[in-house]
Amino acid sequence: MCIAVLGFRSGGRLVVTTEGPARLEELRSLYRASAALYIPSEVLRLDLRYGALLDVVADLFLLPILGAEGCRDVLRGVERFRARAVAEAALLTILDLRSRGLSGLLPLIRAPLSYFPVYKASLRVVFNPYILRVFAECRDAATCLRELGEEFRVPVEEAAASGYLELVNGYARLRPLSAIGLGRALKQLLMLRASAVALRIVRNAYRGGAALWGHSTPCLGGPLIRVLINPYTLLEIDGVKLGYQDFRRSADTPRLDLLDRIATDVAFGSCRGSACVAKRYLTPKSAKWVAVKFTRFLTVDFWVSPGVRMANEIVFTRILSGIGVAVPRIIAADLETYTLYREYIEGEPLTRYVCSTRLDVFEKTGSVLAKIHSRGLSLGDTRPSNFIVSGGRVYVVDLEQVRVGGDPSWDLAELLYFIAFECESRCRGGNKLLYFLRYARGVIKGYVCSGGDPSVVGRASSRRFSSVFSLLLTPITSERYRRAIEGVARLATRVSGC
Repeated sequence: MCIAVLGFRSGGRLVVTTEGPARLEELRSLYRASAALYIPSEVLRLDLRYGALLDVVADLFLLPILGAEGCRDVLRGVERFRARAVAEAALLTILDLRSRGLSGLLPLIRAPLSYFPVYKASLRVVFNPYILRVFAECRDAATCLRELGEEFRVPVEEAAASGYLELVNGYARLRPLSAIGLGRALKQLLMLRASAVALRIVRNAYRGGAALWGHSTPCLGGPLIRVLINPYTLLEIDGVKLGYQDFRRSADTPRLDLLDRIATDVAFGSCRGSACVAKRYLTPKSAKWVAVKFTRFLTVDFWVSPGVRMANEIVFTRILSGIGVAVPRIIAADLETYTLYREYIEGEPLTRYVCSTRLDVFEKTGSVLAKIHSRGLSLGDTRPSNFIVSGGRVYVVDLEQVRVGGDPSWDLAELLYFIAFECESRCRGGNKLLYFLRYARGVIKGYVCSGGDPSVVGRASSRRFSSVFSLLLTPITSERYRRAIEGVARLATRVSGC
């Protein structure tokens, strides 16, 4: 008969036995465990090997094995179950990220070895109060996670050898389905059973717990319980934590422009003592991208999915930072709520320089655009408020609409037409067009002198763009500024003033 002690050295313990129910209290007291369970050997074997009970029993063996007696056959089943659990966690994570529009993060994400048992346990944890109790009784979260990782080192290495993931410097990197092989992935997913997906849906809908074992689920807390609720908190991208709970909103927030208050959901506060900005991608304000996608369908395409937009922000921040473009550092991201936390850049948006004599900041903005376009990228959203002037540099603070390729002439046109809108809104008197001409010359000069394609400048004065911004400026005003852009562009392409 098998007796296994499961749990953490620095926390709670659980005794599982196939010997019979008579000695349960004795075993619990002997091993100083929080509970002792009797599971018939055949039931345990079938669940470990085939998931006959939907892995609810087998999931107990996701916990580290502190000791076992007479469990040779059971331990062989545990080895097979853990290998299956790692493959299941890897594939379901990949599918989940793809369904959320976050597949662009897959090559960047690294997972500690403890992620896989935690993810697997999270799928059915509401049906298993014993795992909840053992996790809640852990006194040192970091130590317990390290124990879990060591316990699953061999299963993770087997999954890496089978091609489900890669091991790099002690971390696992998830592989896209195309690298695993679609047929192979589908076969493995069929083996996971549709019931696993159904249970996951139930888990998401009902996190309070269920009394499958005849006990009420305890109301427990603690750092490991939070990890069970959201396993993504264990993932990271080179220092960017993918799960965050340490944002403190500030009562004293910078004044936003009207368009930003209407269209952007951001909050200002502190992240572990440093000023930061929390940006949410799934809010009612996100509907603006659906509207503009259909309004401007003849002009340019936009990303609508909140996952794609947040993944763009993370991926292209890394890329642009690598080529010398000033961008704010990303601190953390919460994949469950589609929230990104980045450092706060102390400075003024480009809109505040409209109606001023500071032409250098407009030249620098054009130069930044040229550098980005030279790498085959287009920003997609170049409103002046997305450029922050700080310390003599121009920071790009909104990368959610970046595309590889795209239409660089749209970037230039959008920037210029929004500057025109700001001139109309902010500048007093009859010299609004004169102000605009100065700023447009500065932007275009900076763009061309930094290696920007002159043909892009020419296409920015196209009527297909002015028709879009006629909704913002009125058709007559939009056409007046289009002609101004056309004149500046023609002059810039003929005369070199660099």
